[in-house]
Amino acid sequence: MSFKKPGGVRPSQVITTFGPGSLVDFRNDSVMIMGLQDWKEQERYYKRLYEPRLSTRLNVSAFLEPKSTKGRGGIPAISFPRYRVCAKCGALRKNFKRDYRGFSCECHTKGAPTYPARLIMACENGHIDDFPWNEWAHGDIEKACSSPDLYLKTKGISSALDDILVICKKCNKKNSLAGSLKKGALKSVVHSCNGNSPWKRERDSGCNKTPRGLQRGASNVYFSSTISALSIPPWTDEIQELVSSRWTDIKDIIEQDGFEELKNGLRYIFRGFNKEKMNKIYGIIKQQYQMGQNNEDIRFEEWKAFQDNEKKSKHFHIKEEEVDWSISEYISRIVLAHRLREIRALRGFTRIDYPDPYDDSEIPYSYLSNEKVDWLPAVEILGEGIFIQLNEDRLKDWEESEKVKPRYEQLLKRYQSWREEKGWDQDERFSIRFILLHSLSHALIRELSLSAGYSSSSIREKIYAGPNMCGILLYTGSPDSDGSLGGIIQQGRKDQFHKLLKQAVERSKICSSDPLCSEAENVVENKLNLSACHACSLVSETSCEWSNLLLDRLSLINTEENGYGFFDF
Repeated sequence: MSFKKPGGVRPSQVITTFGPGSLVDFRNDSVMIMGLQDWKEQERYYKRLYEPRLSTRLNVSAFLEPKSTKGRGGIPAISFPRYRVCAKCGALRKNFKRDYRGFSCECHTKGAPTYPARLIMACENGHIDDFPWNEWAHGDIEKACSSPDLYLKTKGISSALDDILVICKKCNKKNSLAGSLKKGALKSVVHSCNGNSPWKRERDSGCNKTPRGLQRGASNVYFSSTISALSIPPWTDEIQELVSSRWTDIKDIIEQDGFEELKNGLRYIFRGFNKEKMNKIYGIIKQQYQMGQNNEDIRFEEWKAFQDNEKKSKHFHIKEEEVDWSISEYISRIVLAHRLREIRALRGFTRIDYPDPYDDSEIPYSYLSNEKVDWLPAVEILGEGIFIQLNEDRLKDWEESEKVKPRYEQLLKRYQSWREEKGWDQDERFSIRFILLHSLSHALIRELSLSAGYSSSSIREKIYAGPNMCGILLYTGSPDSDGSLGGIIQQGRKDQFHKLLKQAVERSKICSSDPLCSEAENVVENKLNLSACHACSLVSETSCEWSNLLLDRLSLINTEENGYGFFDF
């Protein structure tokens, strides 16, 4: 029997919220997106993307972007959780009758509707399964009935878990759901995790974690881990993409037999090319492999690409704009990015607690497939942007100022302590200049949304902060029509940008939440921001790549009360 498709999601949601292993709520069902081993590699369902730098980093040959198709799609899913509840009699089972209309209960002659159970259980290793309803009703796995007859009943007071009872009518045992979501609540019920991974169709018997009860739609059920890269020269020509399409095979040959053996066998991998082209392909292979071995920073490579006065390629078109004299003391370069292409790939996910979002190398995550695949799901973002580079000399004087250092060193110390508490390594990329660049980025995003007509959520940031980097890129980070309106480019022109910058900095002087906002560091000791709140500095999560942390609007401008500012208009 063929069943109706449960619904659809946007391609960009597959990379963030609804990737393999996630739960998606539709009108009549709750489903789990299956692992990559079940995805159909067919052109009608996916668009194949190539990004050599990202392929080398993730050791894959390509990326597949799900297409928006009418009525059909290539992303498989299964109903999850299996336990459902009858809307009329409250029966709690996982074997309700199913037909083309969905699941129904036999308690009514026409079939009563059912809905997915509210709770599930999961562990930190990414495993997930149905909530142990039978064991919870009986209080222990040893006392559970072998063939229970479970029902959910409410006390009629509210829909809170405290007022819901799980009843086994076979033995008349019952238990309230009060405390079922607390950490360690399931330890006495199921003892340890059963290692179930439905999206991979496998079970890990070696998991010793204690599972935790979760609401089916809770945000901590699924934390995606994504990584992105801009398509920059020389990695965007056709030969680079050709090499990238066979990268996993090429890398295996290099590591097993060496470069000489690869050179001899290239004519079998790439057929129909002359000697000159073969030599170019071989040179590109060595370049890509060396890049992977050196583990070069993707961000620093992009920084170097923006140092050119003008560059034009298939996916990257930039041109330097003259800086107005009134801001030249603070801004050394403005580069208009007329054409940008970003590839965002999903590399894994976690449950219960999110991974270090800033670790580009080794993060613990649940794999997306139960078998080796040489591709990952991704989306292609096309748009435009402005690259702003600060004056390095002025910046060094500011960050070494005796008035500035104590304020921000204290904030950075709190931040690194917070990372240690979460079990993450210390990260030296977060510095005083990072706080300034991040705060300026947010101020400009908010101002652009007012001046250019963009929604703030459609503008995304990239912070280039480090010993040799001091700039920000603001670009359209949404895959819809906002990416091609041209508004950001116009705001970066010489006669416009100095007005935009001055207005953004001027707005940072005051906040509608002052004095509470400006004196926030004295109110909450462990805050990871200084003078920054939703009224003045914070932006949407789709715009900020650093989780709205390490912000201080007072770092932007000097006033009579504030001597920490970088700008002094």
